[in-house]
Amino acid sequence: MSLSDAVLPLGERAWLLPAASPRAAAALATTLRRVVPAAIEVVAGFSSVVVVHDGSLEASFVTALDERDLEDIVTPRRHIVPVVLDGSDLPEALERTSLTFDELCQTIAGASFEVAVVGFSPGFAYLAGLDGPLASLPRRATPRPRVPAGSFAVASSMAAIYPHATPGGWWLLGRSNTLAFDAKRAEPALFAPGDLVTFEVVEDRDLGQPEIAARLPLEPPPGVAPALKVIAAPPLCSVVDEGRRGVAHLGVPCGGAADPERALIAKLLVGASSSIEVSAPGLELEVLADVVVALVDLGGTVDGRTVPDARPLALRRGQRLVVRSVGRGQRGYLGVSGGALCAPVLGSMVTDALSSTGPGFLAPGDLLGGGRSHEVRTSARLAGEPSPVRLRFTQGPHASETGSVDGVLATLSATSSKVGLRFDPVDGPIAWSAPPIESMPVVTGALQLPPDGRPVMLGPDHATLGGYPIVGVVIQADLGSAGRLSPGDEVVFERVSLEEAHKAAVERAAAVASGIGPRGSSSLPSLSAERARGGAW
Repeated sequence: MSLSDAVLPLGERAWLLPAASPRAAAALATTLRRVVPAAIEVVAGFSSVVVVHDGSLEASFVTALDERDLEDIVTPRRHIVPVVLDGSDLPEALERTSLTFDELCQTIAGASFEVAVVGFSPGFAYLAGLDGPLASLPRRATPRPRVPAGSFAVASSMAAIYPHATPGGWWLLGRSNTLAFDAKRAEPALFAPGDLVTFEVVEDRDLGQPEIAARLPLEPPPGVAPALKVIAAPPLCSVVDEGRRGVAHLGVPCGGAADPERALIAKLLVGASSSIEVSAPGLELEVLADVVVALVDLGGTVDGRTVPDARPLALRRGQRLVVRSVGRGQRGYLGVSGGALCAPVLGSMVTDALSSTGPGFLAPGDLLGGGRSHEVRTSARLAGEPSPVRLRFTQGPHASETGSVDGVLATLSATSSKVGLRFDPVDGPIAWSAPPIESMPVVTGALQLPPDGRPVMLGPDHATLGGYPIVGVVIQADLGSAGRLSPGDEVVFERVSLEEAHKAAVERAAAVASGIGPRGSSSLPSLSAERARGGAW
């Protein structure tokens, strides 16, 4: 069976393929990871596969692919997972299902589960096979903002162990000490599609705690000398680079900068491969070795003197840099010259806001790398934003089944984050009626439309799977504009074609490049020079 006719675009840089079942999706994804070298990510859902690429992969990559080419899932592994049934939702679950506690224990211990899909968060396995009255429990009407790591939960005829503390809407029946994800293991995710799982119900005294390693202070990778020491840091302040590749099928978010344009400018100004995303005032750094920095959409001082925005600045050992204000979107970016700022985790220095996978958010005592650079630019120009901000999108796979966001005027909600931007339509929630969809792989920029009629645009730290209809995907050219939004800002959604999206990406890249000055000389502004002239920065 040829799949070429069934391929749909999911934005400019992803293709969506159908699959008959979770097993078929896993087999298709395994095959595509082998035969499509240009793929950045290949992620399987319950009945679909998404292939993320760099914009150059044509739909014809599956023209000759048929069922005979699909690899079988590897021989399943078997796992016995201990659980204590003492969860906060246990009394209500017993009441709703009319089960006694002993009957519930027998149901869980007697079930044979199979890993259908891995996703949502790193190592989160959807375990199919729950039957009886427990299988009738739907997802909770109101998800919890935080489910503790190790929680054992059920919903919609499935079970799961939460590997990390994340939001969740399943019924919490207990807990386990099983470490379902560990970035330091050769195979970070314990479970894989097709694996078989049984639960052993144990007493509390027989269950230890999961061996979750404590956060270690950040340090540069071997061979890179420390250049900066963190004296103080606001919450969620972190190193950002291009994000992770090749691990989304394990449930690991790509991550990266909320505003890729300002992050790029910060890197280009100092000739670096990464930058620091500053989420609030209060970041204070001590200079340990000569380094070049650039503040982009940040207000700061060095030894109490104000420094210019969007210009490279040479700092000397012993000086102190303090960020006193942040810019649009309640954040800004600090470029630091030299090599890697910290040791990467799973191929990247980013730390995602959903599961905190990565080196970690900056904290006092952390050491960051840096050094000299020969590729600094003289300056950069930061363009303003119109109001309302235009967010263009290409059509999503469920646009015909839900309400349209085209032309909708909305404001950014204060509940937004790097996981997702939530919008409040000015004329009220968007009315729609559509059947539920199975959780499917999602991409940055995807516009989901939940039942409450308030669109959500997925950010770089989004879960790898989503269960809400996707009505569109915000184009690459407008992701920077989205990352500069603050709560209350107005946006207007505008549908465009794929051809228009590709053209806009080229035009936007040219516009950003035109605002960056030429390569500068080796004579950079420094504190000593300014003191000699007796001037301000």
